[in-house]
Amino acid sequence: MPSLRSLAAEAGVSPMTVSLALRNHPRISMATRERIQQLATLQGYTPDPQIATLMHHLRTRRPKRLQAVIASVTTMTRQQTNLYSENIARAARERAVELGFGFDHIELPRYLDRPGSLNKVLRSRGIEGLVLLPMKEPITLDPLVDWRSMSVVATSHSVLSPHFHTILPDGFSSTLLMCGRLKELGFRRIGLVLSSDMEERSRHNITSAILWHNAYAGVEQVAPLIIPSGDTRRFADWLEQEQPDAIISENRDPGALLRWMGVGSGKKRPSFYFAGISLGAGDKAAGILQREEEIGRTAVELLAGMLQRGEKGIPGHPTLTLIPGVWKNPK
Repeated sequence: MPSLRSLAAEAGVSPMTVSLALRNHPRISMATRERIQQLATLQGYTPDPQIATLMHHLRTRRPKRLQAVIASVTTMTRQQTNLYSENIARAARERAVELGFGFDHIELPRYLDRPGSLNKVLRSRGIEGLVLLPMKEPITLDPLVDWRSMSVVATSHSVLSPHFHTILPDGFSSTLLMCGRLKELGFRRIGLVLSSDMEERSRHNITSAILWHNAYAGVEQVAPLIIPSGDTRRFADWLEQEQPDAIISENRDPGALLRWMGVGSGKKRPSFYFAGISLGAGDKAAGILQREEEIGRTAVELLAGMLQRGEKGIPGHPTLTLIPGVWKNPK
């Protein structure tokens, strides 16, 4: 059977070069990797699982050293960012440092009108991996970076293209969980108030879940309300027509929802139970914790594996990993 040494002799390289080429390590040129991999296939080479296990054990016992630099990327400035995105970035940074990577943060607005300028910054900082955070608004990033030299994981659907491996909260399952808890609490007319922007970014998963629940879970039908911010007339008409006894929304509490809808303290406030679809641990309302810290950690763990295997560029078959939310009782 062929071995690393016999393949190395045949290819005219060292056994270490063969080992790295078979693992798609970026230290070996693409041409050399392809030549050695073709040679291994032709000769029927298969790695010895016992030796592979031993080498993995030896590598993991070595002291950690600084590897490639990973950067979080967003179109939101520090003044525009939100707690959800900040928590993803913070968790990503912490996990990257634990795994021995450097970490940086890049705000994209300064590079959007200068194609190619970001490539120079990435090279100068030694950045080889990118975590795409939620963007200010849906955006196309195709011409911004030479993606062939980058390993990339996204944490939002707000990057319309290119399509990368993505880690997201499981909006459909989380919304079904919320509806089930509200039903247990005795609510039978469960409504949804969502911004048109959130509806687009969630790819209709939240709306789909509440429509399914209201149709098949033994409660009453309530039409969702998808509107721009401050559309007071439609909100008031919807309340009168649908008469929900519970409302699910992207806001952090019922007061924030009413202020968003333009219902001030001087007006008669409608009565309903509130549940938020994306709450922080410190919020007082009931609802769902999206576990954005887990999203950030999972994104970096996936990215670290891609960097170690030399997987760069736009994937031919992007994967989607969903992180389930957890129910939070009101304080």
